[in-house]
Amino acid sequence: MASNKIKTILALLPLVWQFSCAQPKHKINPEARKLNDSATNIVFHGIPTDSGAYKSAISLLNRAIKIDSDYYIAYKNRFSYQSALKEYNGALESAKQMLKLHPNDPSVLTLAGEAYEWTGNKTSATLCYNNALLNFHKILDTMNVQNRSYCGLATGNAMVLILLNKKQQSDDYIKELLKKDTDPINRQFYEAISAYSRNDVLYWKTVTVSQSAGPIKH
Repeated sequence: MASNKIKTILALLPLVWQFSCAQPKHKINPEARKLNDSATNIVFHGIPTDSGAYKSAISLLNRAIKIDSDYYIAYKNRFSYQSALKEYNGALESAKQMLKLHPNDPSVLTLAGEAYEWTGNKTSATLCYNNALLNFHKILDTMNVQNRSYCGLATGNAMVLILLNKKQQSDDYIKELLKKDTDPINRQFYEAISAYSRNDVLYWKTVTVSQSAGPIKH
C-alpha cells in the first residue's frame, strides 16, 4: 500500500525549519504572486539536475521581488534555488533580505548563518547560529510537545547545535525529545537528525521518513 512506502521529503532542510514560525501577514502584490507561482511550477515540474529550470525560476523571482520588495516567500524560494546552483553569494543576499523582514525568526537566522559560512564568513555565521539558538529556545519554552509546530522547531534547534559543533549536546537533546514525543513520524525526524554530521546539516541532506503511521502533521 502507498501508505507503507518510504517517502523521501523532497524539500530542502530549511523547509523543515519553516514548520516553526508563523510569519506576519503581508498583502502580496498579485502580479508578484503570479511570478512566484510560475517560478515554483518550473522547478516542481523540472528535472532536479536541470540548472536551467532553477535559473529560469530565479529570473521570475527577481521580477517578483522588484514588484514587491517585502515578498518574503519569493526571497526564500530564490534562496533555495540559488543554493541548489551553489550561487552562494546570491543566496547570501537573499538571506539578508529575509533577515530584514524577519530578524528574529530562528529558521531565517539559521539559513543566513549557512549562507555566511558558504561564502567564508564564519564569524557572522556563528553569530547567526547563536541568535537562532536563542530564539528557538524562546519559542520552544512557550509550547508543549503536542503543539503541531513543536517538531519542526525542535528539529531546527538540534541542527543548530550541530552547526555550532555541539553534537553531543544535540544528541542529548534528541534523546530527551524521544522520551516525551510519542508521534512515530516526529520520532523518525529526530532519529534521522541524530545520525547527521555537520556537513549533512550545512549542505541540507534530505530527510527520509516512513509514512506508514499516517500523514506528516506539519
